[in-house]
Amino acid sequence: MTQMTEERLATLMVKVTDETAIPREREELMDHIANRPELLSQLDEHRALRAISEGWVRRLRLDLAEDRPAPAQRGALAVGAAGLLGGSLLIGGWGMAEAMQDPSAPLVVRVGLIAVAVGTLLLLGGAALWKVRTARDDDYTEVVR
Repeated sequence: MTQMTEERLATLMVKVTDETAIPREREELMDHIANRPELLSQLDEHRALRAISEGWVRRLRLDLAEDRPAPAQRGALAVGAAGLLGGSLLIGGWGMAEAMQDPSAPLVVRVGLIAVAVGTLLLLGGAALWKVRTARDDDYTEVVR
């Protein structure tokens, strides 16, 4: 029997743990473990970690299925968000326009309104631009919780 390298041992441990090992590879690992029984506990630890990870994945999939809004809910959410944003912009814009046109409005109010408008546009625009740039690379788009 040839000497097993640490690299080969690690590869076999992963393959057996992930249940991707062919029978010959599984037998090779088990024969090696027979000569070094302390490795059996290491294999058991690998299997336990895999079971935990699979449990997380199952839980995330269940959460996703449970939390995914129905098409009617998505439509209502979109209309609600559009109404809230549109109404806020209309009221804010109209109020700003009125304040800017009022000759009796203090200069500090006018400058403050301009600063709020510029800051809001920069923050919202920056967030929207960041979301557009990173949406394709986001590994967590389906994770809701």
